[in-house]
Amino acid sequence: MSEVENHKKSGACCLQMKRFLPLTLCFLLLLTFAVAETSTSTTGRSISDAASIKVRNASDWGIYAEGANMVNQVPDPAEPGSYVDVRFKVENVGLEALHDVVFELLPRYPFSLSSGASSQLKIGDIDVDQVGSDAYILHWRLHVDKNAVEGNSPIYLRYSHDNGNVWSELPAFSVRVQTRDAVVLVDDIVTTPDHLEPGKPFTLSLTLHNTADSWIKDLSVKLDLYNQYVTSTALLSSEFPFTPFGSTNEQQVKWLDGSQQKTLSFPLVVDHDTAAGIYKLPVNLIYYDSLGKQYNRTFILGLPVNQKPSLWVTLDQSVVFQKGMKGKVTLRVNNIGDLEAKYIILKLKQNENYTILSPSEVYVGNIEGDDYETADYTLYLNGNGKDIPLDLELRYGDKLNTEYSDHIIGVKVPTYTSSEARRYGLVQGLGVGTILFLLPIVTLIVVFWLLMLADCWKKQSKEKRWIWIVLLVLANILGAVLYYIIGRKK
Repeated sequence: MSEVENHKKSGACCLQMKRFLPLTLCFLLLLTFAVAETSTSTTGRSISDAASIKVRNASDWGIYAEGANMVNQVPDPAEPGSYVDVRFKVENVGLEALHDVVFELLPRYPFSLSSGASSQLKIGDIDVDQVGSDAYILHWRLHVDKNAVEGNSPIYLRYSHDNGNVWSELPAFSVRVQTRDAVVLVDDIVTTPDHLEPGKPFTLSLTLHNTADSWIKDLSVKLDLYNQYVTSTALLSSEFPFTPFGSTNEQQVKWLDGSQQKTLSFPLVVDHDTAAGIYKLPVNLIYYDSLGKQYNRTFILGLPVNQKPSLWVTLDQSVVFQKGMKGKVTLRVNNIGDLEAKYIILKLKQNENYTILSPSEVYVGNIEGDDYETADYTLYLNGNGKDIPLDLELRYGDKLNTEYSDHIIGVKVPTYTSSEARRYGLVQGLGVGTILFLLPIVTLIVVFWLLMLADCWKKQSKEKRWIWIVLLVLANILGAVLYYIIGRKK
């Protein structure tokens, strides 16, 4: 073929290509927009009109992976009243580089930016296919309000790729908020009656409080009445002196809302041979929070078991038994129970029937069960009654140092007439030998007195007679002796 023909053919081909070139360019441009539109609808996270920026939740995601989560939050979950760090990964998966890119965090309750932090982060340029380890990581530190409710709370981002002139907001991201532990506390412990005594029933009431904001479920409350523990040499066990009465030692609560309280009652009986003391009873709690996490907690309850000592005051002996007598009165303090009584003080109160000549308070000390001690008083009897009651006050404590005070009025000091006293041998009468010895002496004294009186009547003048007679009558034998020495005329 000639060069002219070839030139003509090549010219025709070039002309045809020039005709189709605009159509080809239009097709390629439409194809580019179609690919970009498809990418936008697939991921839902494009932040440019070319769908070139993605906010990822993990560095190993593929270019078209779906999701709107953050890279992470630290800690997870966040705790009310503390701080949480949130991070977002930004990738350019488009076909164009972007410039003047700015991201802004829009904090809403319960979140707020930490002091001095800016809500905007300027990225600047993002190159084409800047993904994976080359992507940008956005980081903000947020403060969680102390009254934040447990659950997923939203935070919001918006972006601009024209240096903040036009903004587009992304769908919300979720931050998990939860108290560190779902804590159930035993707020109140009540026993009915207040004082626990051996052999007697009582009711133990426990008030449980869910201190978290979220609910808990399947709460099991068990009184650990039979305790096992391991030592270096053996497995030992101990049993507490409480027995369930009318129910078991375990109860369950199916559901307990946040901040809700629930009271459980356990009917029990104190074993009859229980010694006085404070018994540390374990209470085991098992429950689950809203995330399915199991909790095991053990509380120790102190249950005091005690009984009032049985004391009885009686008269031990007395050497006073008549009005006007002074002497010692001994009282006996008897412990007729099994429990020890401690720090016993016996006080005798003054009244009109007697006068206390010794200290009114006597420290008796401690008395074991089935034992006694004595206290001595010196009294002067004033009363004329058959029996004189003593006004007593008894103060003492028990093993747990609980103090008691009893007013005692049943103790009496018996009194007797002279004849009763002689009859009962309280006083000794005069024997026959004593009478025979004293009778001549008394007779001589009487005769001597009568002789002096007769002598005075016969021999004294009228002026002196009556003076001596009065002296003889009043001074008796002494007057007779004076008259015999001084007044009798020789």
